[in-house]
Amino acid sequence: MLSAPDDARSTHLVDSPAMTLEDPSGPLVLCFDASEAAERAIRVAPVIVGPGRAARVLYTYKPTERSLGVAQAVTGGRIDAPVSGEADAHDVVDRGVAIAREAGFEAEALLVVADRPTGELIAATAEDLDAPAIVMGQRGLSGLKSALLGSVSRDVVNAYHRPVILV
Repeated sequence: MLSAPDDARSTHLVDSPAMTLEDPSGPLVLCFDASEAAERAIRVAPVIVGPGRAARVLYTYKPTERSLGVAQAVTGGRIDAPVSGEADAHDVVDRGVAIAREAGFEAEALLVVADRPTGELIAATAEDLDAPAIVMGQRGLSGLKSALLGSVSRDVVNAYHRPVILV
């Protein structure tokens, strides 16, 4: 028979309430950028968190007009979200919502114009929504490419204090 050690650390861990997915009151944040990795993450997520949960499908984008000329110079290229026209951005997020609903989520669209790096924006949006977790696909960049481009998933994991589910 197994017994717990008698030291203070084990008692503290047993007595400490753990956060559950039910504690935060907001919806899950499902990040979607129309990639295969993002679609797979949304389809796998109900296996991890359970079907029927409220969710917001988040797509961040930089409007086409902000990626040209003076506007690009003002942001210094810091905004790493995809460049898109508003109608195309709506199409992307609507596709993500359809995938999420097929997967069993009670999903709604959340389209956000990027005003800062994507990882920061995802974490801040999830915080504002009181999301219990963020679900993201991971593209698997490695080596020099990852070092040069940075990693949105790494930035989100570092910025958010609740679970980030990377698929």
